[in-house]
Amino acid sequence: MGKAGKERFSKYYPLIILGLVVLLGYSIYLQSAEYPTVVEEDIRKDYPVQTYEGDRYEKERQEKGRAEQERKEKLRAEQQRREEEERQRQRDEEERAQRQKDENAREQRRQKLKDEESYYSSWDAWFFNIKSPKLEAEALLGLSGQYGPSQVKAAFREKSRGVHPDRSNSLEAQAEFIKLTNAKDLLLDML
Repeated sequence: MGKAGKERFSKYYPLIILGLVVLLGYSIYLQSAEYPTVVEEDIRKDYPVQTYEGDRYEKERQEKGRAEQERKEKLRAEQQRREEEERQRQRDEEERAQRQKDENAREQRRQKLKDEESYYSSWDAWFFNIKSPKLEAEALLGLSGQYGPSQVKAAFREKSRGVHPDRSNSLEAQAEFIKLTNAKDLLLDML
């Protein structure tokens, strides 16, 4: 080529260089693209990429994150266990207090019944022919002498069979059943 040919193409040199730079940039873009081409995926399947230092640090960070998450879960579980133990302890204390309260009420009732029983054994109760509730309850259930809770319950079942509200609709039977129930409760409280 002569001098005339070089001069003729020299005005296009900047465009040619610009085109080469654009092609180079596009090829770099394709190589670093987020979604690899099919050919690159096949190559990656056949030849797995070795891990680099960045991947190792990422794995360490993930392991630390998992360890921290496990630690938090253990702390949460321990906290829940402690809270449940505290709730159980409070329920136990409330039940214990309720049992003590019930026992105190039963003891007061027993003492009251004993005091009443001592009154009914006095001379004025004899003179005025006043019977004690305990003696009336024993007579109603057909008990005498020494007896325990099982004998009281058995006597109640035997006497109440015919007058139970489920078997008899009469008002007298229902009133008799209520008297038998009160007598049984009185005698069981006194034992």
